[in-house]
Amino acid sequence: LLFAMLSIFLERTLIDFTFLKVFFAQEVATCYSAEAKADILAYFLKPEGGPRARVSSEETVVALQLLILPMLRAAVAQGQQMDVLTPEILWAIVTQLLDPVASYGETMKVELLRLSTLLIESVPA
Repeated sequence: LLFAMLSIFLERTLIDFTFLKVFFAQEVATCYSAEAKADILAYFLKPEGGPRARVSSEETVVALQLLILPMLRAAVAQGQQMDVLTPEILWAIVTQLLDPVASYGETMKVELLRLSTLLIESVPA
């Protein structure tokens, strides 16, 4: 359901959906448990059947901007990074998202750079 709500940010509308951004940034990022965050991340990275298998690169960018990166930043701030970023999830990020041969648009490259920077700063070697 979280990923379905993100699609509204791809459409121009007169309705103010700031409350959804606040929900993602505050409720999901700071109040969800480490296990729930890991489940969200695992679902996002799921190669078949997950949201990335069905959505455009623009929707993936919005998911990174509004859900995944704020959630990971909050996990780092709360000291939960090792509970959220399990070895399996880190492997999926590296092999699926940070694939050097994939051709991404500029906005996707920027979000992946932000993700990479966050991982370098917060995950021990």
